Amino acid sequence: MIGGKENSMVVQATQETNNRPIIGVLSQETYIINSYFPNETYDSFIAASYVKYLESAGARVLPIWIGQDEDYYRRVVQYTNGLLFPGGGTYFNETGGYGEAATKLYQVALEYNDKGVYYPVWGTCLGLQVLMYAALKGVKDIRVNCELVNVATPVNINDNSTGRIFLQAPSDLLDVLERENVTYNLHRYCITRDGLNQNNLQDSWKILATNQDVNGLEFVSVIEHQNYPFYVICRSSVSSGEKSI
Repeated sequence: MIGGKENSMVVQATQETNNRPIIGVLSQETYIINSYFPNETYDSFIAASYVKYLESAGARVLPIWIGQDEDYYRRVVQYTNGLLFPGGGTYFNETGGYGEAATKLYQVALEYNDKGVYYPVWGTCLGLQVLMYAALKGVKDIRVNCELVNVATPVNINDNSTGRIFLQAPSDLLDVLERENVTYNLHRYCITRDGLNQNNLQDSWKILATNQDVNGLEFVSVIEHQNYPFYVICRSSVSSGEKSI
């Protein structure tokens, strides 16, 4: 567990092969779960489904608190092998919140990769949106309103997609993704191609797949960084209990 400054973490990240990597999972504010616990007060939460999701693949999970200083987040990266920014529902502009924490972690992850340490970051749903916020150094939220709630859809994979996410995927799996309603959507906010272009993110991030909401708005479904091992998807691969994203 990670707590305040006095807590210690005993397993330091290395570049050696690790079949039991330690993955940090960022917590978030409790807006979307407060109604389930009307008589309790919590500062942050992580959906257990994300923990089980990672553990099912052999990873160990380290919960990451919001509202901490930069030194805390540097130690998190030092003693983990990667990060996951989960889905959910919250604001990005709150002091000490999910957006601020994600931005600090993102900057440290950039530094580690620049030093030659392979340090991957994965974002899901809200995690995709906050990674774009972090890429803009936490000064601009480029989400737009969209509507695709409780709907399963195929994925529109780009014809010229050469991304790392799909590089070794079997052709039959890609065919299922493109033809069948197998990806679950719960979105009220989205990232669009125009949003990336207008904020000069199009050269550093590669769009691999898109979808459309109920009003025909095209939004980014799968995207990865051109130079860093940062991968993000707009699908709810696991349930986080969110009401909207």
